[in-house]
Formats: sequence, C-alpha cells, structure tokens
Amino acid sequence: MVVTDKSAIDELISISGKVQKENILQESILQLAHLWNPAIQNGYIVCAYVKLHLQFFGGKITVDVL
Repeated sequence: MVVTDKSAIDELISISGKVQKENILQESILQLAHLWNPAIQNGYIVCAYVKLHLQFFGGKITVDVL
C-alpha cells in the first residue's frame, strides 16, 4: 500500500488472502499511524510504499511492518 503524506492510503493490494472489509482495515491502519515515522526524502515528508504482514487469529490481528 501507499501511505500518503496527507494520512491517506492509496493502492491497498492483497498479495495473498482475502480482505472482506477493506474500509475497516484502512481505518484501523490509520489509527496506528501515530506509531510510525513518516518517509523523508531530501528533508521533506513524502509518500511511501509500506508492506505489512497481517495475521488474523481468534478475532485478533498482528501486524508486522516489513
């Protein structure tokens, strides 16, 4: 996915598995955005590709930022 410098998500692509409620997933990811550092290039905050490994188990989710 691409996380923009305006706190939005573009190009959410699933490599494997199925995302049934993509909008809920996007809202959940953005709620955790305060834990991440933005991408910086030449001193400016820029958009960046982010690869997440998500696992769903027993009603809980684990997220690894790759």
